[in-house]
Amino acid sequence: MCGIWALFGSDDCLSVQCLSAMKIAHRGPDAFRFENVNGYTNCCFGFHRLAVVDQLFGMQPIRVKKYPYLWLCYKGHCEVLDLKPNGKVASVEMVKYHRCRDEPLHALCDSMEKLFPGFEIETVKNSLRILFDNAIKKRLIMDRRIGCLLSGGLVSSLVAAILLKQLKDAQVQYPLQTFAIGMEDSPNLLAARQVANHIGSEHHEVLFNSEEGIQVLDEVLFSLILHHGNITFPC
Repeated sequence: MCGIWALFGSDDCLSVQCLSAMKIAHRGPDAFRFENVNGYTNCCFGFHRLAVVDQLFGMQPIRVKKYPYLWLCYKGHCEVLDLKPNGKVASVEMVKYHRCRDEPLHALCDSMEKLFPGFEIETVKNSLRILFDNAIKKRLIMDRRIGCLLSGGLVSSLVAAILLKQLKDAQVQYPLQTFAIGMEDSPNLLAARQVANHIGSEHHEVLFNSEEGIQVLDEVLFSLILHHGNITFPC
């Protein structure tokens, strides 16, 4: 997921501003752009790109040659914009992406007893299979090699197995790579290894001990908060 950074009205020198923008460099390791907005005092945009689709194009801020005073950065929503002849931009449609903090729509029907009248269980099960399969197929639209995290649990195992089948159906030439992260001989690693052997993926394990985990705890929490916003952890 790309990283977008903006700063308005700062009196810091350019080097300080660049150092500030580099704090989210891990969000986009493929390319970086830093621009001052002409005509505005101390107004800067920074963009770190993770080039999942189209490695050649897609850098931001987006510029329009006909209107050199326009800068556009976006992330998290799909917005349809109408560029007027006078150079003004009007929002036509905003399509909101689902966020991890949003309650899913299916929460209203978290058990078979709550299904609306007229629904048959087999129909629901078949629809879930189709939706699950299509959700994985949608992620195949990219220009980079595909891999997935594998914990050995039900969800990640299903995703990896269906993904492998879809890659074969699409005649993708490279093997599916799966990754498991944990402490040596932990139940998750052992389960992930078993699933990887069963589906035939090219499996990789990243091991750490308790001391290494404690050392990077602050960095992990910072990244989680940066990615998800306000989050809480059980005590």
